[in-house]
Amino acid sequence: VFEAITGKSPRQFLDEFAEDPGNSVIKIQEDLGLDPILITFQEFEDEVVDWPKRYLRWAPQAFENWKVETEISDREGNNYTVQRTITTPEGKLRSVHRAERYQKCAIEYLIKDETDLELLKYRPDPKYLDVSRLAELVRKVGNRGTVLHNFQGPWCEACTLRGLVAVSMDIYDRPDWLHRYMQTISDYLEQLLARVLESGLEVILFDESWVGAGFSPKVFNEYIFPHDQRLIRLIRNKKVIADYHNCGRVTALLEAMAATGADVLEPLLPPVLNGDIELADAKKRVGKGTALYGAFNERVLSSDDPDDVIREVHRCIDAGAQGGGYAIRGGGQIFDAKLKNIELMSKEVARYGSYK
Repeated sequence: VFEAITGKSPRQFLDEFAEDPGNSVIKIQEDLGLDPILITFQEFEDEVVDWPKRYLRWAPQAFENWKVETEISDREGNNYTVQRTITTPEGKLRSVHRAERYQKCAIEYLIKDETDLELLKYRPDPKYLDVSRLAELVRKVGNRGTVLHNFQGPWCEACTLRGLVAVSMDIYDRPDWLHRYMQTISDYLEQLLARVLESGLEVILFDESWVGAGFSPKVFNEYIFPHDQRLIRLIRNKKVIADYHNCGRVTALLEAMAATGADVLEPLLPPVLNGDIELADAKKRVGKGTALYGAFNERVLSSDDPDDVIREVHRCIDAGAQGGGYAIRGGGQIFDAKLKNIELMSKEVARYGSYK
């Protein structure tokens, strides 16, 4: 979509975004009738990406005991394999993943054995993280848009480092070790989050994507809830909006996720997008005290029939807007869309559903 809008490669556009958001990503969203949102990302431990480094940079001394070597191979267009080796004073960690056009898949996770947990104490100290560029972005954007920073929650981080399947099995095979693992991750993320919040951000997208794998409330409350609540409390104490992100099947967890103290729940995947959220039900159960953001089936944006877009706008607004506290967003990422449909969506939202 954005190549059609800009005529530039993703890398070229991201460079312009970083240097001049007002005349790049903000302007594009304004022209389409959208409320501009700029998303920045925390670097995930097992990825090799340039985007986070545009805003968050580590001082060299952060890596004295966490030496990272990266090897990229099998490159073909946008597809390549990445191997990372991390050397600490007490041993090495290794991860491998395959990056493709839209997604990546892990081949080998960083945390494999129980003893690997001890090496995480050598991760870079957040005091060495420079957030000045992120603060400058927030200043540049001002009132023209919202800077929303994606920060991994403890469960998402645990799965990124070890894998969803392994961590899920740990619930039954080594629960005591899993509690220690989650506590170690939560302790580190609290320090890292405190540092990021010094930038003056308005919103933290608290990314707990892997909670949506279908866990029971019992598992959520024992292994996830205490750590999420702790970090969300830190966000809100700084007068920053906590946006709880979970792109999975979480109907059974709606009340528990709201009880973390999050201001917003999103993206509320409907069944048509392989989620299990009925927006009207979510509104009834948690909508009085928690804002809802999402549930729009973005696939209609590629339709040849404009009525598909209008019907989807009406469906979402009718289900979620009553009494306030609802905003439309796609349930997932938009990989394919017609620009005229995005403009139509914006106009119909303004016509049919804007709060007075």
